[in-house]
Parts: sequence; structure tokens; C-alpha cells
Amino acid sequence: MKKIAGLLIILAALGGCEDASNTFEKAQQAAKTTVDGLQEQIKSVDLSKINLDQFGDAAASAKALMESIEKASDINFTDTKALNDTLEQVEAAYEKLVDLTSESRAEALMDKLLDAVPNEETRKAIENSLSH
Repeated sequence: MKKIAGLLIILAALGGCEDASNTFEKAQQAAKTTVDGLQEQIKSVDLSKINLDQFGDAAASAKALMESIEKASDINFTDTKALNDTLEQVEAAYEKLVDLTSESRAEALMDKLLDAVPNEETRKAIENSLSH
């Protein structure tokens, strides 16, 4: 009788563990969904809200940088010529903005623009093109 009672206790404990495991998995999935949603909100910077007038005479250069980043966001990585051309445009626009303003102002704009790029591979390619 003691063996049967012991077996029943073990089965009840295992059933409780399975319920706890299922509850944990549901909580983990809910947390993942919440984090994914927050990351999407962070990435969805509205570029139209960037006031290019703050750059004064360099507003055209700031706009050119913004447009080159948008173009880079849509680039097909299998087309290496288009990719290299686009990254060269980003680099040229960035350098021109640095020349007309300052490195810190150009970098601040670049950070905002990169935050809006949804593809990690694209962000890294842009960052690498600017670091050499």
C-alpha cells in the first residue's frame, strides 16, 4: 500500500511539474511577444519628423544623407555593384555633412537614420562603409 501511495504522490508531482512547465512556456512566449513589439516600436523612427532646417545651409546635405540611407534600406545584397554604389553615396553624403556642420551633428543624424533601418545586415554594411 505504501508503494502505491508513493507512486501516486510521484505522479501528482510530475503532473504539477508539467502544468508549471506549460505555464512557464506561456509566460515566456508572452514576454517574447512584448519584447518584439517594443523593438518594432523603437525601430519605427519616423524620418519625416526629422527637422532638416536645423542644419541650416547644410539641409540639402542632410536630406541627401537621409535619401541615401533610405535607398540603402531597399538595396538587394546580391547586386554587389548596386550595393557598393549605394554605400559610396551614403559615405559621400555623410562626409559632406560633416564638412558643412560637424562630426558630432552628422553622427547624431546618422544614429537617428540608422535606428530607422529595419535590417541589421543593412545597418552593419552602412556602419562598416563609414568606418574606413
